[in-house]
Amino acid sequence: MWQVVGGSGKGGIVVRESESTSSLQVAERLCSGAVVEEIELRGDRLHFRLVQGDGPASGWVSVKLKDGKELVVRIETKPRPETEQTATDDPGSSHHGAEVEEVLSELWSAIHGGECAKLQKLLSTNRMTLAELRFQDGKTPLSAVLELLGGTYVQHPSIIYSVVEMLLEHGAEANARSPPLDELPLQIAMRQSATL
Repeated sequence: MWQVVGGSGKGGIVVRESESTSSLQVAERLCSGAVVEEIELRGDRLHFRLVQGDGPASGWVSVKLKDGKELVVRIETKPRPETEQTATDDPGSSHHGAEVEEVLSELWSAIHGGECAKLQKLLSTNRMTLAELRFQDGKTPLSAVLELLGGTYVQHPSIIYSVVEMLLEHGAEANARSPPLDELPLQIAMRQSATL
């Protein structure tokens, strides 16, 4: 895995369609803080697939500039500890299945859309606790909303802060780590705030 560390003041780093630095530039940049999976590495050119953050789903980027300044760096990803695995990981759990998927889908829609009223209603009527829920990528609802800080399709920070407050009031776990970087919500907020 790689993480974008460059381009914070420019909306991200340049992505191209192929390995050549003279190939067609993709319209969208790969934002600082994004995590990508290596498809292929040729010299200082990285063919990637987006895992987390904002930017194109795939493309080619330079690992560093001509002056040696790093644009993307290799990162270690830690597996989620057994103690943090949740109901959605356990096929025998009473919460596993369509009900959880439906709740997660509605939750993500409200979070991503910044729909505070819809989120409040969903949190008030849902029997499952936020501490039990994780999206398919392993992120908690709190971590997922904090990933929306910064980037190219960002909600206004005041909306995100309102959503975070609502999640915490309804039992979101502030100390639950999320993949792929095994980060706490506070670490995600700090990383993403640096891109604002």
